Amino acid sequence: MKRAGHFFILLIFAGSVTGCEGTIPTHIQFPGKDSVVIDGKFSMPSVSESPYLAIWVNPSLSTSYISDSIPTQRRPLRGGPGYNFLIKKMLLEKGIISFEYKSQRDSIVLAGSKYPSATMHTKAQDLEMAISLICSKKKLKKKKIILIGCSEGGASATIAASKERKIQGLVLIGTPGVKGSIFLDYQGKCADTLRCGTFGIPEFYNMVYSTVTFQEKFDNDLYGFSRFRDSCSFPLRKILNKNLESGINYTSNAQDVMQYINSKWEKEKSQKTDDLELSEILKDFNAYCQMFGAIQYIQPQQIELYTWNPDLYFPKITCPVIVVYGTKDRQLEYKSSMENIKRLLAEGGNQNFTELVFQNRDHILQHPHNRPPLEENDLEPVIDWISRL
Repeated sequence: MKRAGHFFILLIFAGSVTGCEGTIPTHIQFPGKDSVVIDGKFSMPSVSESPYLAIWVNPSLSTSYISDSIPTQRRPLRGGPGYNFLIKKMLLEKGIISFEYKSQRDSIVLAGSKYPSATMHTKAQDLEMAISLICSKKKLKKKKIILIGCSEGGASATIAASKERKIQGLVLIGTPGVKGSIFLDYQGKCADTLRCGTFGIPEFYNMVYSTVTFQEKFDNDLYGFSRFRDSCSFPLRKILNKNLESGINYTSNAQDVMQYINSKWEKEKSQKTDDLELSEILKDFNAYCQMFGAIQYIQPQQIELYTWNPDLYFPKITCPVIVVYGTKDRQLEYKSSMENIKRLLAEGGNQNFTELVFQNRDHILQHPHNRPPLEENDLEPVIDWISRL
């Protein structure tokens, strides 16, 4: 394999900045969107005399750094080391510095509850600030910048890459390539999502469905879940869509959503039932809201996921792009995302597109049953692609 050149790689996964040597400190702080202070960390390779740089950026609500080493524990890690740890390790071995930054920590109060204000767009704006900071450093300003983004972090990377001509390559892992309403619908129709949301306990989602719809039985199938969504989620989506059309105001939108749920709860909480546990749940308004998934229609991060539109960004990207998906992804339908990204890039005149598909791997590139575990040689094509830029 060719030796990696001077790369500065922004890996959009977690929120942290891993650093370098000399006059560059290990931990730094820099101003993000609206002058919010962002924490960053550098991780330095031990095999190179010259500093290389990679920036990792997680989805907007992530607040942790990628570990520099596998934690020592009595039992093996479930599913083996994560892909982000493996990629970071392999990049460091190629002499490439890793830089990560944490998500903003400010919050917003909506309908009496506190929610993080960080979104994919604030994450992208903070990323642009990080790039400007790094390019202002004498030892770093000549580095090639490569963004590596996963899931929602990939959307933030895409937004930044559509504006920044300093970026030399874009790696997207499990990134939605279709509109947010489409891939969120896919998640909602997926039986595995239902099992995850109810901890895989049939009695629990029977109770959930009965609580919010007063059906005697909720079958563990897609039809049953579709009925649940029709009666509970879609009315909230109609409220959100109406508010989006007039220009979203998070405060008034939250009030509208909660007003609808409260009016429905007031009618249903007095319903008589022989199920004492169910009766107690109906008395708990917070539990009732959770069953509706109200947070999806109130939290800024969730609303921006819903309004995500890749058509606005991919045609403006001029750098090489590689997309990575698992065929067992239950967060999005990988084929439609992959094909749409390729189409949108071509619309903008960018034919430098590569795809890498892992058979029987999920959204985070793990096997659904954790075997076999992900290994370094599985991710070698990604490192090879970077090395050829």
